[in-house]
Amino acid sequence: MTIHHETDVLVIGSGIAGMRGALTAARAGARVCIVSLGTGGSPDIMGFSAPVLPGDSADLVLADINASGQGVNNPALARVFAQGTEEIVPDLDIMGVPLKKDVTGRCIPLQALGTSYPRLVHHYRCMTGVEILKKLRRQLSDQEVQSIRGVMIFDLLLDKGAVCGALGIDVDSGELQVFKCRAVLLTTGGSGRIHAFSTYPADITGDGMAMAYRAGLDLVDMEFLQFEPCGFVTPDAIRGSLVPTTLLKAGAELRNANQEQFVTDFSSIQKDELSRRIHREIQEGRGTPAGGVWYDVTMLPESLVKENHAIFYEPALRGGIDISKEPAQMAPSAHTFLGGVVAQPDCATAVTGLFAAGEILGGVHGANRIGGDGGASALVFGKVVGSTLASQYADLPIATETRVLDLAREGSDFLDAARARQNGESPGLLREALRELMQAQVGIIRTESGLAQAARKLEELEAAATQCSVSQAREAGQLCSLWNMLLTARMMIGSASLRTESRGAHFREDFPDRAEDWQGVNVIVRKQDQDMQFAKRQSA
Repeated sequence: MTIHHETDVLVIGSGIAGMRGALTAARAGARVCIVSLGTGGSPDIMGFSAPVLPGDSADLVLADINASGQGVNNPALARVFAQGTEEIVPDLDIMGVPLKKDVTGRCIPLQALGTSYPRLVHHYRCMTGVEILKKLRRQLSDQEVQSIRGVMIFDLLLDKGAVCGALGIDVDSGELQVFKCRAVLLTTGGSGRIHAFSTYPADITGDGMAMAYRAGLDLVDMEFLQFEPCGFVTPDAIRGSLVPTTLLKAGAELRNANQEQFVTDFSSIQKDELSRRIHREIQEGRGTPAGGVWYDVTMLPESLVKENHAIFYEPALRGGIDISKEPAQMAPSAHTFLGGVVAQPDCATAVTGLFAAGEILGGVHGANRIGGDGGASALVFGKVVGSTLASQYADLPIATETRVLDLAREGSDFLDAARARQNGESPGLLREALRELMQAQVGIIRTESGLAQAARKLEELEAAATQCSVSQAREAGQLCSLWNMLLTARMMIGSASLRTESRGAHFREDFPDRAEDWQGVNVIVRKQDQDMQFAKRQSA
């Protein structure tokens, strides 16, 4: 085994938060390497929350995010986020991202659910995430930042309480990759693909959360997974992909199988409640033939659908449906993860040299997320963590090559055992079984019995995972992913079991109301020796 890559700052994840943090660190003189398995969720970002209209302000953004978060937001992170939204448009202008503006040069924002003002600033075709990534890639290339694709980082290497590297695997060849560094920036996103029906690409499976837990970090709000209200259930080519709620604000309709509009007032409803209302229609037998509800945008101007929402319209058209001409069948789809790593407002964590930004950063949104705030969070905290890395990376320790290699050998023992095992369990099949379990029992509506069943089944899957065999290169990556998914699932199930109330994206059918004794209380997941512990903690 050898060191494959040595750098100052290792960025895990190639979305907006990671790229923005990498760029600032590189401009400060750091050697930076970005490693990613796939594209992540950033290309699908349609816009960013920013207070651009007269009367709007960072204070009102903060008020909205706190109201949406229902009392469990991290106050310091929420404040940094709100203040940072005022810098989004100037920063994007400097970056050269073309935003939709009027003749006076003022942005024309869309209205998302849960905001007191229209705030969703966007590219004129809503290809906003794609445009920003193009600009960032060009700037990173100018800074000679190394970019490695097709490698899954599955564990962090720690020496004397400080991060010193990471262990990855080339998913095509099955070859282990050892990274040595001073600092690691986790921007691995959420865990949407831990569920069977999700808006997210296949690589978003909670790996960063599992790595953070093993490194000794606390995690928060792991019960809060937001389901996007409207994801395609058919055609199969685009199953899970979403159509945004901004079109509902513009006059689109939701109808059940009886052609009844079961939601008509979109001025006050939040994403969590809308998802439950749609889910209830389906569960009570008023769903469409494919198991969804009708989402009809045919009454809207074609330019609004085809041009202003091209990022959603064009993939749907390629997938087999023209939503400007016929209603689509939709159901809630696993989307943004609201919990994650506990970190300081400057994105530093309790482990020396380990930082977190983007969706993996827990506590910003609380129990529910406003449309546009996910992308804005990536921009805001990508900028914050870049400044932090720029000022700190040079003073961080760096381990010896011998120490890094010793740690890497310990971290890869389970792969060696799986390669030596014959006719064992298939890691790919176990991953799919886990996704179906999470979809069925840890979805939009939860119960004590369902969560208990999920915990028991999870133990069976964990036992089966110890008997996996790896005979093909791709199976090695699947096994690494499986172990991380199982760990993240355990954190989610335990947190959802402990929170005996309904709040935001977490709905317990057996505890359907908010409980006063849970107001301002977070669930913390902590590693204690070899045990996973769950505890209540008052919001910081």
